[in-house]
Amino acid sequence: MSLQGPVRPRASIKDVADAAGMSISTVSLALRDRPGVRPATRQRILALAEALNYQPDERARFLRQQRTRLVGVVFELDQGFHQQVVDGLYVAAKQVGYNLVLSAVNSTRSEQDAVKLLLADRCEGLVLIGPKTPAARLKELAAAMPTVVVGRSGDPDVDTVNSDEYAAMSLAVQHLVDLGHSRIAYADGRREPLAASRRRAFKRVMKERGLDAQATVVSGGSTESEGAETADAILADPNPPTALCCFNDLLAVGTLLALRDRGVAVPEELSIVGYDDQRLASIRGIALTTIRQSPSGLASAALTRLVDRVEGRGATDRLQQLAVELVERRTTGVPRAAARA
Repeated sequence: MSLQGPVRPRASIKDVADAAGMSISTVSLALRDRPGVRPATRQRILALAEALNYQPDERARFLRQQRTRLVGVVFELDQGFHQQVVDGLYVAAKQVGYNLVLSAVNSTRSEQDAVKLLLADRCEGLVLIGPKTPAARLKELAAAMPTVVVGRSGDPDVDTVNSDEYAAMSLAVQHLVDLGHSRIAYADGRREPLAASRRRAFKRVMKERGLDAQATVVSGGSTESEGAETADAILADPNPPTALCCFNDLLAVGTLLALRDRGVAVPEELSIVGYDDQRLASIRGIALTTIRQSPSGLASAALTRLVDRVEGRGATDRLQQLAVELVERRTTGVPRAAARA
C-alpha cells in the first residue's frame, strides 16, 4: 500500500492560459510577477496555476536567465524623427554587440500594447521614444527593467536623454532678435511629450530678454495639418507677431504652406523657425530655418546609458541633455518695417 496519494499531473503554462482564457504572454507576466498585469488578474492566474499543479519548466527558466543582448524599442510609426532615432539605435547597438526588437505605435496599436509585447519577449532593457505613457507607469517600468526615455520631459526616477530645450529656444529667439524682431510668438505642441518643457523654455528666454510682454503662445500641434490652424490664429491676431517659433518642423512647414496659400510672404511678413531639422526642412522649396538636434547623438547616448544600466554601470544622474545648433535657411529675415527703415 502506497503511503502517498495519487500524483497530480503537472500542468503547462498553456494549460493555465487556456483555463484563464488569456494569452500565454499575459500568464507568463503574471507568473513571473512582471508589470503589465492587473493585480486582480494576477491573483486569479496564480490561483489557477496552483489548482492545476503548474510548475515552471526549469530548462525554460534557465534559458530565460541567459543573456539575450536584446533591446526593446517603442516608437511612433508616423514620426519621421522617431525613425531617425531608430536608425541611430541600430548603429549604436551594433557597436556594443546588442540587437533591437522594434515595437511600433500607430493609429490602430497603442503604446501600451507595444510595451506589453516587449515585456513578454526576452529583452534586457527598453528604449521609449517620445512616450505618452503616464509618469507613474513609466516609473513602474523603470523599476522593473532598465528603461531609457528619449524625447520627453525628465523624471527623477527614469533615465532620460533629451536635447537641451532651453539652449534651443535661446538660439531661436536670439537669432530673431538679432534680425530685429521683438513681437515673437510660439506655436505650442499641445499635449506632445516635450510640449510643456519647450513652452516653458520659450517663455523663460523671452522674459530674460525683456520681451515677455510681446510673447504670444498660440495653439499649434505637431503635424502639418495643424499648421493651417496655427496660420489662422496668427492672421486673426489684431497685432500679429513678426516671427514665429514652432514646436517642430512638421508644424512649421504646415504653417508656412498655409500662409503662402493665404498670400502671406515668408519671411518678409512673418519669419518662421522650426525644431528638429528633419529631412523635409532642407527641401529647396521649404528651406526652413530650424533648430537641429541630433537623432544619432540621442540614440547613442540612450543606448550607452541603457547598456550601462543592464550591465551594472549606471550613472547616478537621471537626465542627460545634448547640445543643439541653429540652422539658418530662408524662412527668417529682417522684419518688413525694419527693412523699409
